[in-house]
Amino acid sequence: MLNLDRRKTLGILGLGIIGVSQVDLLQGLTMEYRDSENDLWDAKKRTATSALDFWVDLLKLQEGSTNNVALSNDYKSHWLCLIRAVSWVESKHGTVGANEPSRDPMQSGNPKDSWWKSLTHQSEDSDRFIGGPSANNYWAHELPAAAALKSNFPANAKLSKLSDVKKGHTDTAFNEELSYYWGIVYLIQRVNTRLTNGKTYKCGTYSKSYLVEGATGYNGGGDPNYQTKLKKALGGEVGCSLL
Repeated sequence: MLNLDRRKTLGILGLGIIGVSQVDLLQGLTMEYRDSENDLWDAKKRTATSALDFWVDLLKLQEGSTNNVALSNDYKSHWLCLIRAVSWVESKHGTVGANEPSRDPMQSGNPKDSWWKSLTHQSEDSDRFIGGPSANNYWAHELPAAAALKSNFPANAKLSKLSDVKKGHTDTAFNEELSYYWGIVYLIQRVNTRLTNGKTYKCGTYSKSYLVEGATGYNGGGDPNYQTKLKKALGGEVGCSLL
């Protein structure tokens, strides 16, 4: 009788591998998959981290039960992990997809999306970005000018980089800095304003469900399985997890 825990195969997954257990093979494939994700993320991490730090500072994000404490490094690491998962689900960090994935890993520059139209003032603003202590408040279309005034805002993330902002990521000048900077601020907005009386700067007390459920709104409802995909990404596809 075959050992059900260590059953040998003669063609597992069509690879023709003899004498290799299903468990060992699948574990090996998972490790290789994750190594690939790690390599891809390593090329994006610096940009994503800088973008997160920029918005944390400009909007003075706060945490705690009364949102009166500046966002800690621990909480920022959770945000970065969430950003990593979103980047993976959206485009496998710029490697998969029909909508300019290499230019737009976060898919924040789709010219058909309401977020891009609001950001570029092609439509009425639906999002009010509320800053924390000593920070200003902005309508979505006011953010690009406010960000551009800051010395640490990169030139490649400025909308003026584009020849025609209405084209979004179909403009050949669109790049991954534009993608992460404008995708991350939108993600923060979607997460922190999901609850009643939510404000952009109010991150509250950390919980995994708070971040994941809020991030579902990043997709805009186009994919009913988006939250499932995020949870799958955080469950082992990306090299970080939300505890």
